[in-house]
Amino acid sequence: MRNICPTPNPAHMSDAQLRRAIRGRLPERLSRRRPSRLLLLFPMIAGVVAGSVIIASSSLSWILATLISLLIGNLYAMLVFFGHDVGHGTVVRSRTLQDLVLSVTGLIFCVPASLWRHWHNVAHHAHPNDPDLDPDSFGLLDAQGRSRKSRWLLVFAPGSRRLLGIAALCVMFTVHAQVVLWFRRTTCRVEGISLWRSGLLSAFGAAFWISLGVAVGPRAALFVIIVPMATANAITMSYIVTNHMISPLEHGCNTLTTTMSVTTWRVVDWMHFNFSHHVEHHLFPGTNSAMYPRVRRAIREIAPDDYVAPSHLRALWAVLSTPRLYADIFHLCETYAGQSIDTRTLRAELTQR
Repeated sequence: MRNICPTPNPAHMSDAQLRRAIRGRLPERLSRRRPSRLLLLFPMIAGVVAGSVIIASSSLSWILATLISLLIGNLYAMLVFFGHDVGHGTVVRSRTLQDLVLSVTGLIFCVPASLWRHWHNVAHHAHPNDPDLDPDSFGLLDAQGRSRKSRWLLVFAPGSRRLLGIAALCVMFTVHAQVVLWFRRTTCRVEGISLWRSGLLSAFGAAFWISLGVAVGPRAALFVIIVPMATANAITMSYIVTNHMISPLEHGCNTLTTTMSVTTWRVVDWMHFNFSHHVEHHLFPGTNSAMYPRVRRAIREIAPDDYVAPSHLRALWAVLSTPRLYADIFHLCETYAGQSIDTRTLRAELTQR
């Protein structure tokens, strides 16, 4: 298929140059750990347990049960974002303690600590938006188009312009974790994962939720497990799909080109541990998320033309209405309309009010 869009120019500053410039503007040491933040884990877990017990032990109306269930789902999403921080070593140094926290925060998705570390910390951060090596990339049209399974999966992908593509956000993180473990682990060379150990731990997580569902009964299971799981998936994926999916692919690492932050309400940023600051995170993965707003201000001063951070909802809508397969290293390809989209232009349009 012929491409009709010009090749976008690369970002003006390399990651190394940008990091040096940012450090020069921020006197505080960016890599300082904050162990006291580990205490935040306990009120989040307490909220999940309290809400679940209230639903399971009371005859609440469907409306009230749904509202509490959605709050539990948001708490699970908060736990995931907190675990993301801890897993990068920004809270505590101890690897054992980090893995313990990751085991708790990843339980809602049945994602063991070892899988998350090698999938996210190692493979994704080393090769963001690389069509061959990033386990979170959908890849190129030529590579995916040959597979009947891949074409079928695209029906459920964000950007399919089908309701299934939107509804899939409610299970996407959980499903993608298993896809990485059983399939993309080898194709993307995600090294270091013990297949059977991670598989058994994932199965243990699934067995835990199934056993809990049987113990509390169908109605309580709906509000204690299913709705919170769907909510946690949807909230988490609402950020993840905007991080890279409407940015150009690239062999190598140029964060301002391949990664995008979003802008959301301050209270949401507070609840979700500044997960909207994704460019900032890729530049300084070892920096506590509490520092990311300061990093964002520095980037906007240093590289205002290259930094893109549209509103969260606008970016999410762009992802949901834009196809997932790239015709080549720079362009998204509309597989059902035969059109090509310049991703740099699309990202620039998202910043227009």
